[in-house]
Amino acid sequence: MKQLRAAVPQLTPEERHSLPTVLYNESCAEALYGQASKALDALEDAIKSGFNEFDLMATDVDLESIRGQPRYRAIVEGLRVN
Repeated sequence: MKQLRAAVPQLTPEERHSLPTVLYNESCAEALYGQASKALDALEDAIKSGFNEFDLMATDVDLESIRGQPRYRAIVEGLRVN
């Protein structure tokens, strides 16, 4: 993932189109590995890059371990405001 993040400025438009999903999947993987902070970082990055499947985010079992985190709740609340 570090290599992908470093390559973001050079991504083609087609590759950039996939970036929100890639970052969301990174969030899921980090959450499954118990890396809450990294999972939340990736989730915020996914949303900033255009991820908008908020129903999936709310029900995805991969994110179960971070839903109780205050930061996760703040992210969700921020989505409701925007």
